[in-house]
Amino acid sequence: MPVSTGIISREVLQDSSSRDELSYALADILNGIRREWSLTLVELSNLLGRPHGTVKGWLKKGGYVGLDSALDPNTQAIIDFIDIYNMTASFFVRTADQSEWFKTPSAKFDGKSPMAMISENPHNMMIARQIISRMLNP
Repeated sequence: MPVSTGIISREVLQDSSSRDELSYALADILNGIRREWSLTLVELSNLLGRPHGTVKGWLKKGGYVGLDSALDPNTQAIIDFIDIYNMTASFFVRTADQSEWFKTPSAKFDGKSPMAMISENPHNMMIARQIISRMLNP
C-alpha cells in the first residue's frame, strides 16, 4: 500500500514536535517496506547507505530516524527510497510482484536488479528513482 511522504518542508524539520513525529513515522514506514518486500536489515542498510546498527535502531520497537533541522543527504535517501516503493506499488498491485521486480536484474538497470544497483552506490538511489519514474510516465 503506497505511503505518503509529501514534501518535507523546512518548517517541519525546524519544529521539534513535527520533526519528532516525522522521525517515528519514517521508522514505521521503513519497517513496513522491509516486511512487505522481505528485506533483511543488512539489505535495507545497504540500500540506504547507513550502518547496520543505525538501521536496526530505527526499526526496533519505539525506534525513530534521527533527523536534523535541515534536510540532509541521509534523510533524502530515505525519502527517495520511500518514493521508489510508492512508484513500484503503483505499478505492481501485488506485493510479491513489487518485491520480485525490485530484486530481478533488468536491462533498464544495466543488467542489475534495482536493489543491487542502489546498494552499489548511494548516488544510484536518485538514478533508480528517475528510471522508475520514466517507466511510469513514458
